[in-house]
Amino acid sequence: MGKGTGINVQNSSLELVLMNTDSRPQLRQSLGRAEVIPAGEPAKSVVGVVETLQFAVPAKGALEEFNEFQVIFIRDPERMDSSAKIAIERFVLVPR
Repeated sequence: MGKGTGINVQNSSLELVLMNTDSRPQLRQSLGRAEVIPAGEPAKSVVGVVETLQFAVPAKGALEEFNEFQVIFIRDPERMDSSAKIAIERFVLVPR
């Protein structure tokens, strides 16, 4: 779950990567990208808007286990001169 103020988050997405840092070489598996879609009026939202992004973990993936997440913030190249105001409050892992 993350919170964004809505300012400068247009055309932003997050990629979630699972990592096993104990393996050599370190193994990684991307769970894909999720677009951050601001709700409300972006320029006037200063309190923040809570969004939930979901990433599916495949039953059979490249990793048998992982011990780290890597979150990659991806912005539109035209907006690289300003920061995306996004915060991650927590991760929730839901067992299947």
